[in-house]
Amino acid sequence: MLFYAGGDGDVSDIQVSQEGYDHMVEELNELRTVRRPQAREQIARAREYGDLRENSEYHIAKEEQGRIEGRIQELEAMLAVARVVAIPRKVSKVSLHSRVRLQNVETGEQVEYSIVSGSEANMAQRKLSENAPVSQALMNHKSGDVVSVTVPRGTVKYKVLEVLPLQM
Repeated sequence: MLFYAGGDGDVSDIQVSQEGYDHMVEELNELRTVRRPQAREQIARAREYGDLRENSEYHIAKEEQGRIEGRIQELEAMLAVARVVAIPRKVSKVSLHSRVRLQNVETGEQVEYSIVSGSEANMAQRKLSENAPVSQALMNHKSGDVVSVTVPRGTVKYKVLEVLPLQM
């Protein structure tokens, strides 16, 4: 999951689906009730090994504890400003909380992405942040449009095959 911040670095109004909000709450609870206590136990065990200056287990456990605490702070900040929005039942253009089926004009390969808030983005699930370059290039386009998207490898042209509401 990615942290969403506005352009100035401040967490601002985050529009999330109910599913995205629930996922953040679940992750926060997991971090607080399972992972945080586990990290404390690892630190306590590592202290038993003696000299902390040369104790790699201790330093690794402390780094993990820092990552957990940082993620807890991120989630708390996001949840404080998150606004659950209704998912539209019909869409005609690519927008936040829509799905888009694309075809690479050059290769013919098809792909489908969901456009979600930054806090819900997950590339493994093909959920793109609304602020991602691909999402930004696709915004407000409709079926039949051909869109040039700048990616790290260069420019790719996609034909928008279908725009659908986000599935929940």
